[in-house]
Amino acid sequence: QAYFSISRHGKHSDDNDGTITISSSDYYEQIKWSGKIELSDDENSIRSIPPGGYLKFRENDARMNAESNLKGEITYQLYDGHNNLPLNDSGKRFISASIKKMIGSGFNAGGRAERINKKAGYHGLIAALPNLKMENIKTPYLDLLFSNDSLRGDELSIVIRQMANAVNDADKENLLKRITTAQRKDSLVSIAYLDIVAGINADIQKVNLLSHLIETDSLSGEVFNRIMDITAHFNADIDKQHIYYQLADKKDLSEGQFVQIIDAAGKQHADIDKSNLLIHLAQKMPRTEKTRVAYLAAAKKINSDADYGRAVKIVE
Repeated sequence: QAYFSISRHGKHSDDNDGTITISSSDYYEQIKWSGKIELSDDENSIRSIPPGGYLKFRENDARMNAESNLKGEITYQLYDGHNNLPLNDSGKRFISASIKKMIGSGFNAGGRAERINKKAGYHGLIAALPNLKMENIKTPYLDLLFSNDSLRGDELSIVIRQMANAVNDADKENLLKRITTAQRKDSLVSIAYLDIVAGINADIQKVNLLSHLIETDSLSGEVFNRIMDITAHFNADIDKQHIYYQLADKKDLSEGQFVQIIDAAGKQHADIDKSNLLIHLAQKMPRTEKTRVAYLAAAKKINSDADYGRAVKIVE
């Protein structure tokens, strides 16, 4: 597994002077520039570098140096790691490939999402996302895409999945909350939504997003099961209980879904928490033989006689 360290100099990655460095044990990349660098519209070449400015790119042994003289004329030094390249078709392909890698690392990021959106619309933004490899440089693209209500379910699910390793947990929560109930009715969207929730590191964000889902959506069996699975992996029982109580208050849960929550109640660590959650469930669940059997089985996991008695009394 690669561990990257990133250093940036300058207020923004597209300031007139800046450096971006990405390194690991077996990889080194650095971008350095001075002056306002303008790329061609297709981002395959450099349109202009102000007099005295430069753009330098290094990836391990490969290098691309572009420098402007006092007249603004650009000269190139190109080395692909094995050979020096002239400015022929091969050299131009090398420049184009280098520019794509630099953009993927955050160079020329300022306003780029807006430029793509104006030129190619949301399809252009979606196409650009997989090429952006550094964390958090996707946020302007995602912000524009989540503001667009024209995306089909399959397109929105692709956009959601682009958040996985490229957006911090707080931004994931904020972006996911912008997905509407109507959009989540598409199974591809709801599955992608829950996949991102499951991959979030902080339980607080998971709790917030699952609570939002429970409050606003009617839960299909698949979504309910996924919520239960994600909740079971929370670190703290209090966070689990928050979701279980909220689910129990949801209308139209099936007998089988109540049994799942009852089983989860019996797995809480503290006897009082088991008892309180079971008592709450007893007031909400359908009184069937299946729920009664599950309830009494969960209650037997309570060691405290007083808490056990409270739980059992309500179903006698």
